[in-house]
Amino acid sequence: MPKNAVAGGLEDKKLLKLERKNGRNDILPFGMLERGTAAGHAVCKIDLGDNRPGTGFLISQNILLTNNHVIPTSTAATKANCTFNYELDADNVPRAQVTLKLKPDELFIASPPCENGGLDYTIVRIVSSEEHRFGHVRATRGSSKISCGEPANLIHHPDGDPKSVTIQDNRLDDDQGLLLKYLSDTEGGSSGAPVFNNRWEVVGLHFGAEPAPAGTRDMRDHPADYLNLAIKLSAIAADLERRTQIESDRRDAIAALSAFEHTDTLLGGYFGGLGRDYDQRAIPLKQIFELYTTVQDIDIGFLEANRVAAESSSRISQLAELISELALDVYILADCTRHAVDSLVKMLHNQYGMLYAAEPVQANGGAQDFLAVWNTQTVKLLECGWEPSVSKAFSVVGGSPKFEDIEGPLFDRRPERYRFARLRGPTETWPPVDIVPFWFVRNDPDSRRRLVATGVLKFVFEKSISHEIAPVLVVGGRFDAARCANAFPSEKESVAVAVEEGSGTTIMVLTRPNSSVKRVWTPPDLVASSGDTNLLAQAPARPARSSLPGSIDSRFLMVRLSFKSPEDSGADGTENDIPPDLLDTISRLT
Repeated sequence: MPKNAVAGGLEDKKLLKLERKNGRNDILPFGMLERGTAAGHAVCKIDLGDNRPGTGFLISQNILLTNNHVIPTSTAATKANCTFNYELDADNVPRAQVTLKLKPDELFIASPPCENGGLDYTIVRIVSSEEHRFGHVRATRGSSKISCGEPANLIHHPDGDPKSVTIQDNRLDDDQGLLLKYLSDTEGGSSGAPVFNNRWEVVGLHFGAEPAPAGTRDMRDHPADYLNLAIKLSAIAADLERRTQIESDRRDAIAALSAFEHTDTLLGGYFGGLGRDYDQRAIPLKQIFELYTTVQDIDIGFLEANRVAAESSSRISQLAELISELALDVYILADCTRHAVDSLVKMLHNQYGMLYAAEPVQANGGAQDFLAVWNTQTVKLLECGWEPSVSKAFSVVGGSPKFEDIEGPLFDRRPERYRFARLRGPTETWPPVDIVPFWFVRNDPDSRRRLVATGVLKFVFEKSISHEIAPVLVVGGRFDAARCANAFPSEKESVAVAVEEGSGTTIMVLTRPNSSVKRVWTPPDLVASSGDTNLLAQAPARPARSSLPGSIDSRFLMVRLSFKSPEDSGADGTENDIPPDLLDTISRLT
């Protein structure tokens, strides 16, 4: 050691540093070891008595995930022995093993091996008890948990031997969307093992290997003969979600999905692949690929923020996290300041890499009750506001002697209109969708005000959109659902309404003839109320939260519109008759 060196540094800056990183930074938090150990408890050896052992792991206390080629059928599952703690301790002493059985009669759902076009997974119920608890690996729908070049760690039973870990000289070589390819040491018996990133978040289900392309080098710069393969857990979740719409699979698919957390922002966020078309005759791998690449829906969220994010950076951060998790296309925020929205957009970009835009400041510079935020990569704002010639109706009625029996303002917040189009490519879009936030105060007792306000909104909307082809209107908020459902549709329009019991929050979707909308998806807590309820469909229970922490009333009201293919829409551009005047519109309401 140089004589002028001191602990932790050198007196002479010209001398070389005694400590330095070489290449990739391999300095990791000490807690990584603890997380890896916890994950390993949930991994077991699977033995069917056929001398072809495999590996599996718990994704909940009583749900096991492995390869389909390890447990191919429910009959095979009844014969399986799942051995936990088959491992050596720090002194190379075997631990006390625990063998559990499977209960495929309660849950069994599988996809065939990849060579047969499937995703090579089996999810099955396992016997659990208070006496034997091994924790579980937190399965997630997220598809971006690992990047090329990062370590791909495994916990497995190679050749059926005691539990082992692969954490050295390994890396992800290729992410193909549904499959991961990585350089890691495995053997027969490793099939069904969880593949982790360096944070010990499970990212894939190991199922095999393939010859490496010529010139592939391992971490020691030696020629690599094989690349290991894994199905991404996000792809498995997408397949399960697809199968919730198949009657014969529905029960088990929903049960299996209950073990998956979060959302997959690449697939469609909160609503995932629901309502998307795919070739039902194709192999499962192609079906899932089509779900990821199909663009035929727009997801909308309404939030009565009550200024929860007004000036608090922590609340804005919570809102950004929630939006990144839900991954909707459009958010309409009530009572959220301009400063908060601008900060929100910046945070979504800087922390989550999401490109959102905020509604521009109005030309008159007036206060805005609502502000829109949208994903610029999925939707386009075409226009906002109402036709100037009729928008004055919002204020004229409130000051008219004809309505002096209404106490207070007609609207607590003046409804706004936003016209968005879902992008279908660099230049193409789906037909436009009008979005209107419409919020009454909670438990508003004034029936007369609700009636008149509904009439005003209908009148202004009709005047504003009469020139458009096949428009769709989405109204979200808290309003008189039954009255709106009766008032809005004409002979050429249909309407569907879903209401959340208790809070009274409501989604109303109005479509004109030959609309491009084929299905309206809502969260499971919204119930079809009136109108064309056949248009409505409830999403299965979702793992994502929809409200800000500690804010029960600050929950997103969400809806997905699924579109038909353009050739099936048949829009003819027929215009609707406009009522002669505002009073006539209101007088026809009951």
